[in-house]
Amino acid sequence: MWGKRDIRLITKADVNSAPDNIVNRDAPIVANRSLAAIRKVFNWAVERGVLPISPCLGLAAAASSSRERVLDDAVLARVWAASGQMDHPFGPFVRMLVLTAQRRGEVAGMRWSQIDMTKAVWPLPFKSIKSQRAHEVPLTPAAPAVLQALPPMKSDFVFSAKDDGQIAGFNERKTTLDGLSKVTDWTLHDIRRTVATGMAGLKVDPHVVERILNYRTEPSAASGRVTIGSAISMKCATSLRNDPPTYKICRWDRGDP
Repeated sequence: MWGKRDIRLITKADVNSAPDNIVNRDAPIVANRSLAAIRKVFNWAVERGVLPISPCLGLAAAASSSRERVLDDAVLARVWAASGQMDHPFGPFVRMLVLTAQRRGEVAGMRWSQIDMTKAVWPLPFKSIKSQRAHEVPLTPAAPAVLQALPPMKSDFVFSAKDDGQIAGFNERKTTLDGLSKVTDWTLHDIRRTVATGMAGLKVDPHVVERILNYRTEPSAASGRVTIGSAISMKCATSLRNDPPTYKICRWDRGDP
């Protein structure tokens, strides 16, 4: 960030500009975490007598209201349509975020070897999940269509920009998506919140929503795993609104897989 600059020459303006640059990339939470780490460094320097006062003193955290946004149906439809104008991997990646309501990192790490097309489930190993709990994601009928339309790649990663690695460069691609959709001031994580809110609006039981989001678990005595696919079959319908379609989760049925 500041290279080999003498820490005694770094000013409050320097420190203030660092998180601002991150906020401008639509990442206020990362900005706040960065500021917290910088603050610790300068506090340490003050404790050791290297600095008389920290340049972080009086600096406020970045506003993070973007975390609370829920996209309405019309806005989500614009994002969905714009994603269809973007090539692999980002366009299909955004659609899979909508169709699964899983975290950005989890969808980015999706592997062909994990997907069971026959049962229409995507089992996620606990090591690849933020909550560190194994999770089975039921795939809506629209999800396999997105997967089957992807170009063949050598990588096991479903959304691979290169033959040997998973998708990256989210900020630049998100900017392109914003331009195509004419939707700004939102984050990819807002999709997850939007789908959860949409399910609540469709009177989906709260515990079902929580299990899909992997917030709570009801582990079996045998495996300790959450087997959503064995308890819930998720059926999706697409509500057409002229152009483009608006994604909606229409019905959740309990029953055998």
